Amino acid sequence: MYQFTYRFERRDETKNFTASQMMEQVRSMVPEKFQNVSLFTISEDVTLLVSKKGKPTLMCKAVKEQREQDLSHDHEKQRLIDPTKPWWFLLGLTSRDGKVLADMQHKFKQICKYVEIVDGVMRQTKFDNEIHIADMGAGKGYLTFALYEYLTTHYDKKIVMEGVEIRPELVVKINDIIEKCKDTRQCVSTIHFVQNSIEEYKPSNLDVLIALHACDTATDDAILY
Repeated sequence: MYQFTYRFERRDETKNFTASQMMEQVRSMVPEKFQNVSLFTISEDVTLLVSKKGKPTLMCKAVKEQREQDLSHDHEKQRLIDPTKPWWFLLGLTSRDGKVLADMQHKFKQICKYVEIVDGVMRQTKFDNEIHIADMGAGKGYLTFALYEYLTTHYDKKIVMEGVEIRPELVVKINDIIEKCKDTRQCVSTIHFVQNSIEEYKPSNLDVLIALHACDTATDDAILY
């Protein structure tokens, strides 16, 4: 693929094209939109100049300095959370080899964005050596695991995470996943789920309360709590 970056006053726009599409794009822009085109290669620099009358001039200049060639195909994606962690497979977001499933790509991006937002808030707050966090109405545990993974990786503090969920079958399922991850020697010793309603949940210690919901009144209940 060939990457085109279109630069505007207030934004950049990037598009990828195949070889044939790339040639079509160049033909559509030269000389109608651009009369000066530069091509930089490892061995030479090529410049195409088109006069106002439409006469083209091609200039080639050999490169004296040594230019390195990057043969890598795709750059490693910089992600806030690691999809190869075993809990993401057990939660149904990735394949066994740590690849995000096609129908879960959007969900995974949402989870990463969520972690970014929460981290931005927490960075402005001073905590003791232990941070006690409760995720109200934790559901399937996507956000709970994501934040726990990120904080235990990037914060030099002990993270104690508790997912609060009223549905007993989900609590049993997630705690079972936590136990399985312990068997893989992953650091999940300070995360667990409890069955409780938001109104009746009474933690002994709490520094951060998380509640992210798009339905009913769960977020309002957590704020009221």
